[in-house]
Amino acid sequence: MSRGYCRMKLTKLTIKNSIKQICLVALIVASGLTIVNAKSQELKRSKLTGFGTYSGHFLAANLALSNRDFKNATRFLINLYSEQPDDPVLIESLFLVHLINGEFEKARLFAMKYHQNKQAIEQPESSHHYLSKLFLTADQVKLGDYNQARSHLAKGDDFMIAEMSYYLLSTWINFADNQPEEAIASLEKLQENSFHQIYYLINSAILAEMQDRQKDADIFYNEALLLGGTKLDLIEAYGRFLERTGREKQAFALYDDFENRAGKHPLIDKARARLIAGDKPEPMIANAQEAIAYNLYHIANIYYGAGNYDEALNYGRLGQYLAPENSYILNILSLSYQNVEKYVEANVILEQIKADSPFYTKAQIRIAANLEINGQNDLALEKVAALLTEDKIDEAVYMEYANMLKRNEKYAQSVEYYDGLVNKLMLLTINDANLFYNRAVAHERLKNWPQAEADFLQALKLDPNHSYALNYLGYSWVDKGMKLEQGLEMINTALVIDPQNAFIIDSLGWAYFKLGRYEEARLELERAMLVSPSNADISDHLGDVYWKLGRKLEAEFKWQQATIFKSPEINYDDLEYKRENGLDALDRRKSQDQMPAVKAENNMRDNG
Repeated sequence: MSRGYCRMKLTKLTIKNSIKQICLVALIVASGLTIVNAKSQELKRSKLTGFGTYSGHFLAANLALSNRDFKNATRFLINLYSEQPDDPVLIESLFLVHLINGEFEKARLFAMKYHQNKQAIEQPESSHHYLSKLFLTADQVKLGDYNQARSHLAKGDDFMIAEMSYYLLSTWINFADNQPEEAIASLEKLQENSFHQIYYLINSAILAEMQDRQKDADIFYNEALLLGGTKLDLIEAYGRFLERTGREKQAFALYDDFENRAGKHPLIDKARARLIAGDKPEPMIANAQEAIAYNLYHIANIYYGAGNYDEALNYGRLGQYLAPENSYILNILSLSYQNVEKYVEANVILEQIKADSPFYTKAQIRIAANLEINGQNDLALEKVAALLTEDKIDEAVYMEYANMLKRNEKYAQSVEYYDGLVNKLMLLTINDANLFYNRAVAHERLKNWPQAEADFLQALKLDPNHSYALNYLGYSWVDKGMKLEQGLEMINTALVIDPQNAFIIDSLGWAYFKLGRYEEARLELERAMLVSPSNADISDHLGDVYWKLGRKLEAEFKWQQATIFKSPEINYDDLEYKRENGLDALDRRKSQDQMPAVKAENNMRDNG
């Protein structure tokens, strides 16, 4: 579903009526006709008023849909629907917006209306005809009416997904309807396409597990691991199976292997604790309805991975309809909302992840990050602070809180939390480089340069290709007039690693400036401006370069841009001074300001 999918749907039929009304009004105005009959005049006024209202809601609905403002789109669509209750495009659009809003009963009503609509039946199937049928299929599964579920099930026009969803849903509907042979036959159809292989294996394992075919389940799980060994949901499903069948050592090994390849995860921590306690878990998928929801999550995840966040929302909502508390489904929905910059909607979803879920802490951290993006910094800090515990240092929580404090310029507080994390470290690894880098930045902002430099160097010792540490340390050395050539080399190395990073390109340009290589500085800073045209720091630096090259009008223009774009890194008193008096005058003033401090330091040395 493209960004403007609903708008395209609306214009397909209803625009015809709008065009007719526009042409009618134009004709009346152009002809200069006057209708004497009072009744006709009243009717004319009524039609014009109705046209104005209709067109206003029509345009407003399309604008809301193009901005993914589904709440307001719903309101305008309902007004349009009240005037044209038989328009299949409006009915289908209302199904879609209610589905995306999570208003499932209303979505159900409009899905049923759509498939009872004569025009919808007669016209060629729309691209979301299949989605509404899929919703009705899911609805009948919830009601336990599997014959009706089959009657709604159909293949869509997205070949890969259509085949996958059709055969997987057929499998689980047949299983729920006590037709095991038909269930297996439907599932076998997926083997015809290699794209579907991992989903065939996972579903075969879950189906075998439900049918108490433990040996088959084990074979299918192991084959699936060869294709998706870092799929968290697969690890959870197989791990629970191993735990329930008394193979604790294999379960431990499975969890260890996952962490070695994909890193730590709270779900694995929880599974280990369960193993140690000797508790037997429930299966991850307990019935056909949960299995269908799980596969709708897979489809949503495929669309999400392809960058089609609208379809990810559609299928995620379908999955949520069947399994409202499934953390995987809630997670993919929230991520899809975040990727279309709908942070409030993402947080509404994330708040539904329960406190006993392994995803809870991460969900709360993401809520805080979304609050921060929306400018609610105090609420964001409170949200993460609520996760802090005195008896145990949760690394993810402490790191996020320290980073958030740093972003909010509470540098001294952030250092305290970074220190807590560093003091907890036993054996340093490459994964700890970010911790030292972030603490270095906080120290640098506090003007604790020796500590900052030591942490930057430690980060690079752990990860020599840490582009941010290379850039920050290299830039700092150059800016301070220290180790200019070494700093320049570091920045160049960072740029090889991350060649399109505007901040690194800016650093390289500024390093050339400090070395007096103004033409090279110009080339790099102009390139940085192309990558990030609204960056105040780059504008300020490029202005300085232009001044040194004698291009003073261009310098003044770039300095003016820096006052518009704004940056916490810029001293705006200095910027205003050089705008009024020139860069040379600012350099002289700075030299004069530094002279008393230099003399005092020399006197101290002489007297020492």
